[in-house]
Parts: sequence; C-alpha cells; structure tokens
Amino acid sequence: MIIVTTDGIPGYRVEQVLGEVAGIVGYGAAHLDSGWDNMGSGEFASSTRTLHGLRNQAMDRLWRAALDQGANAVVGMRYDISGVGRTLIEACAYGTAVVVRPLAEGEAGATEQSVRQAAQTGGGPASPQQPAPGRRADPSWLPQGQPPNAHRPSPGFQVPGTQPPPPQPPTDLR
Repeated sequence: MIIVTTDGIPGYRVEQVLGEVAGIVGYGAAHLDSGWDNMGSGEFASSTRTLHGLRNQAMDRLWRAALDQGANAVVGMRYDISGVGRTLIEACAYGTAVVVRPLAEGEAGATEQSVRQAAQTGGGPASPQQPAPGRRADPSWLPQGQPPNAHRPSPGFQVPGTQPPPPQPPTDLR
C-alpha cells in the first residue's frame, strides 16, 4: 500500500478511484499531561508519545479501510487532530482510495521503482509492500518510551468485516 499526501504517485498510473477512506480515533483528553498551563517549560514527552500513537492508529485504520475497498494506494491523504469539547481528542487520517499500476520501462513517467515493480507483476496493478502504518518503527526524534495505545487498537476497535458483539441488555433500569 502506498499512502501519499500528493494527488498522484510518480511512476504509477491511477487506474481506478474507489472513493474516500478515513481512519478515526477518539481518545480521552484527561490521559494527556495535566500541565498544559506550564506551556513555557518545554515539551511534554508523554503527550508527544500519545499524540504520535493516535496518529499511528488513525493511519492504520485508514490503511485497513483502503484495503477493504480493494485499494493498493491512498492519494491526497490528510491528517487532522482536534479537541472535541474539553474531554476528547479526535485523530483523523483521510484520503482517496485508488488502484494504481506501475509504469513499465519505456512508458512516459516511469521511474526506477515502477519499472522494477512492473516487471515483477507483469504490468498489473500493484504497489510496493510496506507494513501497516501502525506497525512501523517509531522515528528517532520521538521521546523514549512506549506511548499509550501505540501500535494497538483502542478499546472497542473492530476490524472491518468482522461482526460486532451482540448488544447487552441494560443492567440498571431505575
């Protein structure tokens, strides 16, 4: 899966547009550092790790949603993080799911990567094999330590295509 912020991918031709895809994560704002009033004191390392983990979760859900639609790439990807009221942080990654074909040698716009891949796939739709965004190694600039919920689905996350648990009857009917 190729995920890019650009509208096209050098060396690849968009063969089919499948539509918008998104990955959304909600997170309790109370879990972030409580020292927001000390903004002049430097970076809040645990908050940075948490926000990076939320970004990875949103990107992973975007990746899964694109795969479910039959895409091998996402173009025009954007990422937003915002507060919802005072208690919730929302992370959202969104873009357009597409099917791309690598350009072969001699085709206008072909790149070294696309030529190699076109030879491997016989010119059919394909994209370089890359791990899911949430499974990639953390960048070296990220403060040390494992962020809360990083690389793990949040509680209640359901893998697309699976059945949700049956509804539970209310326990307190007062």
